[in-house]
Amino acid sequence: MRRHRQFLLFSALALVGCMASEQPEDTQTAAGPSEAYLDSVMTTFVSAMKAKDPSPVMAFYADDAVSYSPNAQPLQGKAAITEYNKQWFASIEPDSIAARRDGLLAGGDIAVETGWYYFSGKMFGQAAADSGRYLNVWQRQADGSWKIVRDMANSSAPVPGAPPASSAKQ
Repeated sequence: MRRHRQFLLFSALALVGCMASEQPEDTQTAAGPSEAYLDSVMTTFVSAMKAKDPSPVMAFYADDAVSYSPNAQPLQGKAAITEYNKQWFASIEPDSIAARRDGLLAGGDIAVETGWYYFSGKMFGQAAADSGRYLNVWQRQADGSWKIVRDMANSSAPVPGAPPASSAKQ
């Protein structure tokens, strides 16, 4: 199992490293945002975290987007999400970051992207590692572009102080 995880992590790092950082002109297909566009978003997000600059990431959010982050109240609007990301990006010192899309459901003007992420390094000066799942809801805008209108991250790490899942009462 450990080798399987290492293989997945290595594969994800190779995939993220090979993706182009430019945004392709083809941002949409009839069924939703193109995979090339979503790959460029992922590359931009990972690069922005490493650079501690959320500005490039925020270009992908609609003005009225809502973000659901672990252990935080929902963030309403692009300005609130930007401020949160500024503080979060400033708090991290990544050693390793990986993320990969593993699903895309699209129809009409809505697309739902799912995937996983992995982080190790420091958060707020303390050693930290986290992995989990993410979900982005994309909506086609009036100009034909696709923007994130909802996002959510779901950490797989146990809540500090919580009993292990296997010993939790049913």
